[in-house]
Amino acid sequence: GSAPYVARELVDEKLRAALTSDERRMVIVQGPRLAGCTRTLAHATSRLLASYHGAWFFDDPQVSLRAMLNQAGQWARQALDDYQSPAMGAALWLERPTPSRYSELARLAADDLPDGVWVLATFDSDELDELRDRTQLDAALDALAVRVSLATITEDERGDLQRLDVYAPLRSVLEQTADLYLGRLMVAWDVVREAVTAGSGEHATDRIAVLRAVTDWHRTRLPRLLTDDILKYLYAAYRTELTNTRPTHPHAGLDEALAWATISVPSTSTRLGRPQLITAPTISGRRAYSPHPLLSAVADDLNEAASWPVADILWAYADQFFDSRQRQSIARSALRHDAYRAAARLLKHPDTPADPEVLYTIAVRVRDEDPKTSRYFYRAAIDTGHPHYAPTAMADLGHLEEKQGR
Repeated sequence: GSAPYVARELVDEKLRAALTSDERRMVIVQGPRLAGCTRTLAHATSRLLASYHGAWFFDDPQVSLRAMLNQAGQWARQALDDYQSPAMGAALWLERPTPSRYSELARLAADDLPDGVWVLATFDSDELDELRDRTQLDAALDALAVRVSLATITEDERGDLQRLDVYAPLRSVLEQTADLYLGRLMVAWDVVREAVTAGSGEHATDRIAVLRAVTDWHRTRLPRLLTDDILKYLYAAYRTELTNTRPTHPHAGLDEALAWATISVPSTSTRLGRPQLITAPTISGRRAYSPHPLLSAVADDLNEAASWPVADILWAYADQFFDSRQRQSIARSALRHDAYRAAARLLKHPDTPADPEVLYTIAVRVRDEDPKTSRYFYRAAIDTGHPHYAPTAMADLGHLEEKQGR
């Protein structure tokens, strides 16, 4: 926005050094959601790679990273030919992509990066922590990229914010709250909270249904574009659940709700504006829907009154319409959202590859409330023969059966 940039003392110099050297043309900034990764990296690149063409792609799970790099390489060559300057090229920007993109980046070799192309990426560190081979991926990337991490603001950054008049409304929060994320301070949280809170307006239920359907799809990282046909199916199901009635016309109100959500509302002297809540670019001839990042942030914040759990409707859709390997990945996402029963359902298909960590985790999480399901997943973990999870599951299963007198 137009607010002055607050220097990040632990990373700005690292970014300056990285972006003024051709030694490694890949820069990754990672941190918890709303730590300020995007603005920090954007501020550095706008000053140090200002002459480069930006290459932004809608993150289509069906498009490989190599395909994006090849396209960026074409744009870089065109820029070099047009301007005859070594300072020209293309910067491929990856904004909070899925953890699978982190794995793709780690598999690249140094010469896979086309001449004149930089890769600039921000990642949610909480999501990266779930990668099973995280240590190996980090080691591979350290040979290719400069990785920097952001966390809560430092005391010096807190002081900078307190001294700037433009941030005067934040002073009480800065004085009273210990651990703060910079990005969380900079967003119009109330505006998004109001948008996802059910009201009494004529179209309130329609709007909530479409916002939740689009947000749930993306916060669970389902590996497919959310297109019109899928959204219509989900909208009808979400709306039915919200109203507890089955409408005569299941898609009634969808077009009006999308028209409302896909425009921004400017601020006035008496009221804050509203950002565009849903974007719908055309990808390969089809509209693909994506939520404003703050919608996912509100939905996932357990301390936020307007948050909501991922609807079982979505997990049921994934169970029915995704293939075996995709269900395995989605089960890990279900665990991240504490949807243990959904994860269990996704993994009970005979063709779904066994994931010993997920199988064991489900068994542990449902042990007290559903011993029968717990025993099933303990045995499934044992059957994998994994050197850690199989014997651990065997010991736990023994304790559970002893407790039940079996």
